[in-house]
Amino acid sequence: MIVTARVVHAADAVEINTYEQLREIDSDSSQLQTDAIQVICEALGAQQNEVTNITVLKKGMTNRSFLFSCKDKKYIMRIPGEGTDQLINRRQEAAVYQTIAGRRICDEIAYINPENGYKITEYLEGARVCDAENEEDLQKCMKKLREFHGQKLRVDHSFDLFGQMESYESLWEGTPSAYKDYETVKRDVETKEEYIEQLIKIIEEKCKKIKLIRMESEESKIHKNNTFYVDKTKGEIECYPIERKLLYAIWKISKKDTIIEDKYYLENIVLSDLLNAGNNIQKVEPIRDFNHGQH
Repeated sequence: MIVTARVVHAADAVEINTYEQLREIDSDSSQLQTDAIQVICEALGAQQNEVTNITVLKKGMTNRSFLFSCKDKKYIMRIPGEGTDQLINRRQEAAVYQTIAGRRICDEIAYINPENGYKITEYLEGARVCDAENEEDLQKCMKKLREFHGQKLRVDHSFDLFGQMESYESLWEGTPSAYKDYETVKRDVETKEEYIEQLIKIIEEKCKKIKLIRMESEESKIHKNNTFYVDKTKGEIECYPIERKLLYAIWKISKKDTIIEDKYYLENIVLSDLLNAGNNIQKVEPIRDFNHGQH
């Protein structure tokens, strides 16, 4: 059967690509009566005609978001994608936002629903991610992180990294990973869990300050151009920005000056230094290779 096309004059047809265009043509359309718009109106105390300049944002892996204006301010509304409730605990997320509210740690929350994950935040003009190659950016980020940790904020739940990985894996329902080396990488990661936990504990309990020093800078000459310096008394580490050296320094700050008892003290303490160095290296190696999938 051949279906002939209906010819319509261009003057009688209108192309609709955006929410705003639909509103202009048919403000009473049922397509405009979405729960998202209703949530916005209730949360911001606005009428539908005050919600304008709606633009869909393409960024984000799991959510659908759009930018809009209301009462001379810009906002972003996040609508969780299908199935994300299995990946993210929205109640815990809401609890975190409630704890950090008003502390200028993140964008200001105008509305968040712990049941369905709908979230409205104030739009930040000119915001961008940190430039890892810009030293000034890194210094600002590290300063902010220190301030954040210094506040010692607490919530009633904890984030179990390895437990979360197992939870994600359970969603496969027995289906093997699409990545051929998944099982190999998984075994390697699991062997690192204890080391990572120990590393975090050392930083929390022993390190009060970690300062990265640029090579060939004036500061690098303070300690005879050593690649790192550890002051156990003050709990401070100064180190070149070299991952292996920093890990070594962190393990070193957690150890005693010597692992040889006084009664076996040797006038030549080279052996003691050697044993301590070997002990530290043993701890560093598994962590250093974390990103390389080595055993």
